[in-house]
Amino acid sequence: VIRTLLYLLGAAITAGLIVTIYAFLIFSPEEVSELFNAMTPAYTASFALWFALVVATINLALEVERVLGHGNLWRLFTGRYRKPRIEQRIFLFMDLKGSTALTETLGNELFSELLQECYQDLTDVVLKYDASVHQYVGDEVVMSWPSGTNGDNVRASVMASFEYQDQLLAKKGSYEERFGVMPDFRAGIDVGPVTIIEVGDVKRQIVYHGDVLNTAARLLELCKKRGEDLVVSHPVGSQMQTDSGVRTSWHGEVSLRGKKVPVKAFALQPA
Repeated sequence: VIRTLLYLLGAAITAGLIVTIYAFLIFSPEEVSELFNAMTPAYTASFALWFALVVATINLALEVERVLGHGNLWRLFTGRYRKPRIEQRIFLFMDLKGSTALTETLGNELFSELLQECYQDLTDVVLKYDASVHQYVGDEVVMSWPSGTNGDNVRASVMASFEYQDQLLAKKGSYEERFGVMPDFRAGIDVGPVTIIEVGDVKRQIVYHGDVLNTAARLLELCKKRGEDLVVSHPVGSQMQTDSGVRTSWHGEVSLRGKKVPVKAFALQPA
């Protein structure tokens, strides 16, 4: 509500300045005087009401877009995924290290505030690397990109993971002062085909189905077992081998929970 009122106030002031400046540039002083005299209280009130409704509607649409995720409101409105579509996408799974111990130490309420702060600090990274936040599940966040054709988004997913760690480290003092801990995340990345479809009636949502999500989640588990911060599949790691900003460590073929065929994996670190 406060945000909407601030939008209304800001928009009203801006609109008033624009109208006033435009009027004095186009019309003579006498014509401007007649124009403002013609604006009766009833006319002014009706215009203000119409203006407030427009701003409130735009603000509501923006809030719904924030809840659904970037671009999903338009996709739901147009029915893009009403029938299954197959697309190539990159998935980055991240979770908070030691979350169980942190919950016991901080308590549920303070731990939830810690996650809220962590996800808030993720915003700049999401915007910078044009990621889509697929979902938050407890202490885990899933982000996604279209695979693209030139590999830029593969690099973006890796850099997003690195930069988020740097961003948290830059706020170490603030986190330790408020929560007594420094949050640290690990991540797994894979790229491949997924089926995308719109589901639900009471609550509509765009969901992804495919082995790439399972693999990325299992690579995240591998991080914990191997003590790594970022483990990626072979298609991602092989591309990053030529990137001067990344150090790659070949993990070979690894067996992942729930997968019959071993997966080739790399551990990545900033150079």
